[in-house]
Amino acid sequence: MIDFIHKQINALSPLLIECDEPKLQESRKLLDAFTSTLSAQAANVETSTPKDIFTIALCAPCSQSHRAKATLLEALRIHFKEPSKLQQQEQFISRYNHLQDRIKAMKALMQKAQKQLEDLSLELENLTQQYALECTRFWGKMKSSLGLSKTKKLIIKAARKQARAQRALLASAQIDIYTQARKVALPELMRICDGASTTLDSTKETATYTIALHNKTLQLIDIPSFTSTEENLSKEITRALQQAHCVLLIVSDTIKDSTLNMIKQGLGEQAQVYVVLDKSAKTPNTLKPINSTIPQTKAVIKKLKDSLGQSYAGAKSLYTLPALLSQASCLIASHDLSAATQGKDNLPTQELQDHFLSRYKDDCGDSKPCQKQRLSDDSGLSDLATFLASIAMDSRASTQQACDNAYALLREFGKVVDRIASNYEEFFNAATHRALAQSFLPPQEINRLSHMISYGLLAPITQIQEQIRSYEQASS
Repeated sequence: MIDFIHKQINALSPLLIECDEPKLQESRKLLDAFTSTLSAQAANVETSTPKDIFTIALCAPCSQSHRAKATLLEALRIHFKEPSKLQQQEQFISRYNHLQDRIKAMKALMQKAQKQLEDLSLELENLTQQYALECTRFWGKMKSSLGLSKTKKLIIKAARKQARAQRALLASAQIDIYTQARKVALPELMRICDGASTTLDSTKETATYTIALHNKTLQLIDIPSFTSTEENLSKEITRALQQAHCVLLIVSDTIKDSTLNMIKQGLGEQAQVYVVLDKSAKTPNTLKPINSTIPQTKAVIKKLKDSLGQSYAGAKSLYTLPALLSQASCLIASHDLSAATQGKDNLPTQELQDHFLSRYKDDCGDSKPCQKQRLSDDSGLSDLATFLASIAMDSRASTQQACDNAYALLREFGKVVDRIASNYEEFFNAATHRALAQSFLPPQEINRLSHMISYGLLAPITQIQEQIRSYEQASS
């Protein structure tokens, strides 16, 4: 629609006459004023997402809430089966299985070497007993003294084999096969495991994740972190906020007024802001029912509501770490991480997940899917994900705003063209009437010819009027 308006402006502008006639000067000013209005509003309309795409931007207004934002984004990507995350999980499973296969193969080699050493030891023991038995006989003693005993030669040969096997096994035993295998595989596994992105200090660039949600397309935008010390939002952050239909503002504690003002200025007209209050739960025992009516929480919500005004749409509480643990399926065991990082990592582990899931063993038994669903419910993720899916599926009202804005511009442009056409019709009628008055034609004929000439001169502008009306009818 915006392109159509620009096209009609380009067609209309050369038709306007530059002269001192007040009506024509008014027409030029009307078109110039509308062009300025279009330039100011077109950016918001053009960056708005089409009707079949619903965009959710995740924003962390301070460094303390960045990890919570990254954790929530990871949980939502897994929950909604975001393609690049699924591919990452497939890579993890493949490489983790390869690691386990490699450890099994190395362990099998060790067991084989141990078995070989045991067989050699048994063989040497049997030969030694056989040699001792031979030496009890006269000819056996004679052969032994003359160095002709075959058994003694076999004993010497077996002892050498045993010594070599012992040295090889000792050398292998001195190398921790698990550590060696993990040393090769774990750095890559740590990069692609569930929760890997939560260990980053901050988001440097905007990242967009596209999800197919029934007949809709859902976009999750990870907005770069910013601080209240910044004077203005970057163009990248502003562009993402302008594009979003829904903004999830993740708040861990309090938020500064200056930060809220920056966010408010960057929001698009169609954006609705939902505040996600991050709750901390490091053990299952601290995972209590979420209560948004406590005074401290109510005070935070009131401050956000007052600052954001009409853009504020509601608040949700969430235990972000348990939310991720309820979705994760590609985690690394803590002993593996300790061997690779000496405990300097902050990744969620299999043991931490099992610790939280153990809370639901009485109700779910050993059924992990059931345990995960219960944890998802108690963490608040199930409620949040269902809510986001519902507003995405029912997004016509929120996305329609951008279309309404474009349609309003089209109608305004139609009024401008109608006014310009009226001015030019009046000008052409007066000019042709004055010219024909000198021809001594009857007044009725002068009026008829004047109307015909004016109609011909106005034809290009009239054609633009008709195209605008047709486009309006098609767009309504």
